[in-house]
Amino acid sequence: MLSQTLRSPTPRMILSLVVLCLGVLIGTQFTGLAEAAPLPNKTATVEQGNVPLSSDDAMGIQRFICRISEVDEWVDGVSSILIGCFPGDGDIAFFAEPTSDPKRAARILGIALTAQAVGKPVFIDYDPANTNVVGCSSGNCRNIFRIGMYN
Repeated sequence: MLSQTLRSPTPRMILSLVVLCLGVLIGTQFTGLAEAAPLPNKTATVEQGNVPLSSDDAMGIQRFICRISEVDEWVDGVSSILIGCFPGDGDIAFFAEPTSDPKRAARILGIALTAQAVGKPVFIDYDPANTNVVGCSSGNCRNIFRIGMYN
């Protein structure tokens, strides 16, 4: 009786499961990047918004903490990974990484998909003054300098 109520998995279901598992595996391998930038104090809660940086401030790098609302591949002459944070950092709601360096793109994609799947916030470091963005609009998007997932 039970076997009659269970459906056999479709190829689409299997593909979705494989993609999810791959994202989790890749993300867990590279979330060590988040250890380089721990929370200021272990009892603090992670709030969405800007977090002050120290050494990167001189370079103009800004940190934004968000819960990822979307992860896309965007082709605008160049293929890019596009991460959406809503609400964004003012007008900046999207962060992009070109896929020209496949290993870096895979690490960023793994962290982003893992964080989105488990509902964890990420930090994204970016240069707000750099409007030379690859793969999205310079009005609401910036290139990813660094990304990591908080525990």
